Amino acid sequence: PNEGLAIEAIVTMNKGLTIGGENNSLYFFALESEGAKNSYERINKAPITISSQLPEIGNARIKSLARSKNGQWLVISLDNNQLIKAEYNPQNIEHIKFEYLHYNSHYAAINGLDVCIKKQLIVTSSTDKTVRIWDYDKKSLEISQSFTEEAHGVAFHPSGFHLIVGFTDKLRFMNVIDKKIVSYKDIVLKSCKEIKFCNGGHMVAVACISTIHVFNFYTGECPPNFIFKGQDANITSICWMSDDSGFLSADWNGTIQKWKLNPAGGDVLFSAKGTKMNSVIEVYGKDAKEKWVYAAAADKKIKELKDKTTKIRDMETGVILGDLVVTRKQHYVIAAVEEKQKPGPLRVYDFPFTGNFVEVEAHSQEARRLRVSYNDKFLFSVGADGCLFIFELKDQKQGKGEKEDIRIVYSNEILYSKMELEGKYGEKEKLDEENEERKLENERQQENLKALKMKELEIQQDLYRKEVEEGKKNLQLLEDEKERTIKAYEENLKKVMEEFEKSKEEEILHHKEKMEEEQNRLAELEKSIKIQSEEHKKEMEELMAKFEAEKRSLQEEDAREMKKLNDHQKALQEEIKHAEEEYHDNRDGMEKETWELLNRESVANYTEMDKGTKAKAD
Repeated sequence: PNEGLAIEAIVTMNKGLTIGGENNSLYFFALESEGAKNSYERINKAPITISSQLPEIGNARIKSLARSKNGQWLVISLDNNQLIKAEYNPQNIEHIKFEYLHYNSHYAAINGLDVCIKKQLIVTSSTDKTVRIWDYDKKSLEISQSFTEEAHGVAFHPSGFHLIVGFTDKLRFMNVIDKKIVSYKDIVLKSCKEIKFCNGGHMVAVACISTIHVFNFYTGECPPNFIFKGQDANITSICWMSDDSGFLSADWNGTIQKWKLNPAGGDVLFSAKGTKMNSVIEVYGKDAKEKWVYAAAADKKIKELKDKTTKIRDMETGVILGDLVVTRKQHYVIAAVEEKQKPGPLRVYDFPFTGNFVEVEAHSQEARRLRVSYNDKFLFSVGADGCLFIFELKDQKQGKGEKEDIRIVYSNEILYSKMELEGKYGEKEKLDEENEERKLENERQQENLKALKMKELEIQQDLYRKEVEEGKKNLQLLEDEKERTIKAYEENLKKVMEEFEKSKEEEILHHKEKMEEEQNRLAELEKSIKIQSEEHKKEMEELMAKFEAEKRSLQEEDAREMKKLNDHQKALQEEIKHAEEEYHDNRDGMEKETWELLNRESVANYTEMDKGTKAKAD
């Protein structure tokens, strides 16, 4: 629009255009007249920016625009992973309201991920200086907390009430209180990128460059014998043993080390100088005593080391793998592909390792962190593209006799600070007092209402007594009327019955006379029918005799006619035969005469020819 801003997207909106570009600016145009050269007029004089209402958007660029079918809503996609919606009203463009389509997502790469056990929650940290807690069952954002500096790593306590977040110069112990994250203890440790709670949640291992500090979580103390030094490069991965008796660690220089807490100390399991180890995990076989250690290396291999041996098996992968996780039932090992400037799919390997895997497309950039829910139902993945993926896991190796899943009773408890709890108690006492006052007031109102009801009840009882007395009087009158009606009915019934008997006798006598008349008429009809029947029979006999005579006459006449026809036919046949014989005789005579004539002409011709020949010869 001639203002030096790049246009990224255009969409039509109810006889107009909406244009979006850099600095999340929107321009709205209305159609003035169809067919004119400059048919669109700009509605908003100054560009409308989304960041004016949502400042956390910053200077994000609009990448695409879409509108709803009815043209009422505009959906905006930004280059920092955000989806914004706005209600489109051309009459009130200057006051358009922007809000997130679903929730406020991470703007930049996600570098931290963890899942708790007692709640269906996961936590992520990002280079956008935010830490967010998500409910993976509801697929919703529960808490988003911003900080003044970037969070390098995060760990979620199994209870879901506590977090530990690593920043550039400090380690923060934090509580998840209602809908916010509150810090309660800061420890000076630099560049804490790898933080892991033990399985019981009472200890946490924190990697500070090449040193690992193990803290008692509930006291925040780190005894001197729980500071583990011995690796000569930055630590990239920590994995606690299943019994929390120690942990494994891997570093940039290719060293995998096993550490024990009691007595404190460590042993080097494997060292490949110059090969970065991206991740290390410990996997148990069917027998809990059988253990394997697996590490994803930057040389595009997975290193396998069986416990109590020094034999290393290298498995080629063809790509650089980052984070490794194993399902709790030890059926699958899942790996994140972590190659710079390339998409980051996930690989699901069968365990024990056979080299077979299924690759699932996920991130548009490298995948960085993986976690599996405690019951093996969900896989979580984050990457440099700022996306959080939640996959549902289907265990195809689960046998019929095995349990379907690990049963977990999730907690609905919420953590409150002491000050907030005291405030809640104060509010409760105040509400109790108000409730008591309302209760007394209700009791007074109930007593007044009861007295009023009793007074109304007495009035109603008096009215009822009067109505009962009147009803009794009316009932006696009705009884008298009933007796009179019954007496009149009986007299009337007696009279009706007498009349009925008399009428009945008359009807019987009349019916008897009528029956006698009908019987006489029936006898006369039968006599008449008999006479007619005899006459009919006589007429039929005469007709049959006449028919037989005519029939015989016709048959005799037919016989005479047939004889005449036969005689005529025989005469015609004799005539035809005589004509045929005469024809044959005439034909034979004509043929004989014709041949004789032809012979005489032929002889004459030959004679003349002989004479001519002789004359020529002479």
